[in-house]
Amino acid sequence: MINPTEYRLNNIHEYGLDIDNREIYLHSFIDSGSEEGGVDYRVAINFEKNILLKHSRLTDLIKLNDDEMLAVFDFSDLTDDWNNLLKGKYSKLTINVKRKISTYFQNNTANQVYINSYLYPKDYFEIYSELLQVDISLLKEVGELCSKPDLEKEILYQKVQDLQITKILD
Repeated sequence: MINPTEYRLNNIHEYGLDIDNREIYLHSFIDSGSEEGGVDYRVAINFEKNILLKHSRLTDLIKLNDDEMLAVFDFSDLTDDWNNLLKGKYSKLTINVKRKISTYFQNNTANQVYINSYLYPKDYFEIYSELLQVDISLLKEVGELCSKPDLEKEILYQKVQDLQITKILD
């Protein structure tokens, strides 16, 4: 059986998540040997300087090597929202978080109507009942129109070399 510390470290290494402390780790990598480096270097530097380093939730930047950096974000003040998100209880998110999610998708994708149906499922039970050809009472019983996050499929995986997280180990 895996001990709690090993489990937490495994989640951080595998998923970039420290669920207990409600922290997300973002990992960046610059492939100096590649002809196609992905995001334009200037855009990445601009993002780092103007957004990442000024983000109110940023708690730590960890340089992994010459080409890689890990950014740590703290979500401990959003305990209920964090837990509801991991459980797939999107309709239980606070109105402030729902508004931020809706605004993001309104401005960035054509998927806003789907996102809103996940955040406000009661408004969409009848439509989904017809589309899925299921009784509306089943949808009301379940209460949510979207499954919980599948961390195996929804998280970017990166190999991390010699990462020591002293905060967790202490």
